Amino acid sequence: MSSIIKKKIKGKFDPDDLWEIFVSNCKKYLHLALCMTPIGDQFRQRLRNFPSLINCTSILWVLPWGEEALTSVANHFLL
Repeated sequence: MSSIIKKKIKGKFDPDDLWEIFVSNCKKYLHLALCMTPIGDQFRQRLRNFPSLINCTSILWVLPWGEEALTSVANHFLL
């Protein structure tokens, strides 16, 4: 059993323990979503400056939805 868990059972924490819990929870649960238009020189420049935007991420290309598709999904979840 880790020392943090033992301290938690006893109800005693010091600031370092709390920080370690916070950081581990952030690593486990924090997710970010970035929305960018993949058009133009500014986007290419950003990718050159920050290569991890491509190397360390999952990219989901979203195309525009048609009117019928939007209405169908809305009716499914609202009715």
